Amino acid sequence: MSERCIHDLIFDHCADCKKPPKGINEFVYVTEQGQAFHNWSDCAFLVAGQDFAERKGLDTHEVVAKKWSLVFSVRGACEWCCAVYLMKKLPDLESIVRINSEWIPAYYVRDRYKANYRREVQVVLKNSENIKLVDEGDFKH
Repeated sequence: MSERCIHDLIFDHCADCKKPPKGINEFVYVTEQGQAFHNWSDCAFLVAGQDFAERKGLDTHEVVAKKWSLVFSVRGACEWCCAVYLMKKLPDLESIVRINSEWIPAYYVRDRYKANYRREVQVVLKNSENIKLVDEGDFKH
């Protein structure tokens, strides 16, 4: 017999109770007019979208947290901060990253140009499956 949630639905069928898919946080960030949801309130692509709207003279809207299930079916996942979800599987390109002066095994997800000829690299830590952003100097294949 399937486990039931507090709403008396099968747990995995209840949008309020089921867990988000791998690579999506329980709470995500959106703006009123934005096309995507974001895992991080300070996502570089979210900030860039706000900056773009402001430069065009458009209204910018407050970034608000919402439960993933409220936006998942009506907005797209951000290609930067939701990259693990969009890959449809955990990455498998092994690498190591330096965190607090220690080199830790990780999997490469993707990278982006940051500024001043520097790149920012997104990885999944092997031991915890947490997603981290590191400077390219703290990353090795």
